[in-house]
Amino acid sequence: MNNEHRFEIEGLTYVMTPANAMAAWQSLKRAGVLLRGIDADALANAQGAASVALGTLLSHLGDPAVTEIEALVFEQTAIKTPEGTTYRLSPDRLNEHFNTRRTHLLRVLMEGVKYQYSDFFVGGMAAFQDLIPMPPPTQA
Repeated sequence: MNNEHRFEIEGLTYVMTPANAMAAWQSLKRAGVLLRGIDADALANAQGAASVALGTLLSHLGDPAVTEIEALVFEQTAIKTPEGTTYRLSPDRLNEHFNTRRTHLLRVLMEGVKYQYSDFFVGGMAAFQDLIPMPPPTQA
C-alpha cells in the first residue's frame, strides 16, 4: 500500500493515508456479508475486485457495515485547499465540507475504498491460488 493517495477535484487536493490494517480488516469482514453471491471470477484480479466491491457498497448504502467503511475512509482523508489550508474530514467537518461539494462525495468514497481495501483482495487472491491452484484459462 502506498504511504498516501492523492487526487484532485475542482482545485482541492484530497490526501488519503492508510488506515490501521486491523481496523480496515475488521470493517471489511463485517461488510463481507454483502459480497455473498458475487461471482468469484469477478474477484480474480484487483481491478475486478475493487469494481465489484464498489458496486456492492453503493447498492447497500445505509447498511451499518457500509457506514463503518465510510467512516474509516473519511477519517483517513485530509483536504488541501489552493490557499494552503489543510484539514481532516473528521465527523464534525463532513457536513461543512460536503454541503457545498456534493459532487465530491461519491468520488472520495470510491477512491477511498479502492485505496484502503484493494490490497486485501490482491494478497488474498494470491494466497487462495497458492492453496487451490486455478486451472489455466481455456482459449476459444
